[in-house]
Amino acid sequence: MTSKQSFGILYGLTAGLTFAIVFWGLDAYQLYQAHIAYPWAAFGPGLVIALLVGGFVGWITIRTENVFIGAISWLGMGLLVAWLGIWLPLKFTPQLITSLEPALKGWLVYPVYENENAILGIIIIILGIPALILGALENNLVEQAFYSPAAGAIVIPIFFVAVFLAVASLGADFMLNSPYRGAVTALDNLLQFAVDNQGKQIDPALARSKHLGALGSIADQISQPRRLFIFYYSETADEVRILIDFKTSWALCYIIAEQPSYCKIVQPPK
Repeated sequence: MTSKQSFGILYGLTAGLTFAIVFWGLDAYQLYQAHIAYPWAAFGPGLVIALLVGGFVGWITIRTENVFIGAISWLGMGLLVAWLGIWLPLKFTPQLITSLEPALKGWLVYPVYENENAILGIIIIILGIPALILGALENNLVEQAFYSPAAGAIVIPIFFVAVFLAVASLGADFMLNSPYRGAVTALDNLLQFAVDNQGKQIDPALARSKHLGALGSIADQISQPRRLFIFYYSETADEVRILIDFKTSWALCYIIAEQPSYCKIVQPPK
């Protein structure tokens, strides 16, 4: 393997790492902070696949020195990441969780909606076009860095790849992950606010603005450790239902337009 091919692999690995960190990693970190159960379920396999595919397309593009092959290879990577963006959180994650926690089997079965294909099409455009452009440019960018007398010249194309794909991945995250994350975060923030202010006199206007009344029927449970699971989502993701494990009890909360509506105690999964 030549040093130029090593540069190509690094170019591709940077793309895969950027995809994974921005598209799945930032989401996983925010979900972790919001007490979601298994927040890294999508990020872990997404990172491995993106790095493997990125390294391969980066290598094959330089190895063949063919702009067409490079562009098609990179487009394929963009399509794969877009598909994984839907499949990992909405299909793979509930299967993983129920395999780790059999008691939840039958509870975490997400519906399939027609608009998933439309969303996938948008994500493909958001991620596929930048990937196609980077594939078409790889040979020129890597060759310039390889033959440059300046030390560390490869940093320039690496930086370009990272910034270019980070912007695209943020757009994909906003389209796909943000509605679900927003619902989880809104509920967790409300729960934490209630815990922090237990026993205190809260101004009624503030209580209404925080939607504190949504926790009325589970108020005696909120001080316990909690884990959140996405239980259901509507076709447009404007309604998300979240299951809460309070260790000794379970609750189901309804989130409408990222605003907690109400919660109720439910029978634990069996």
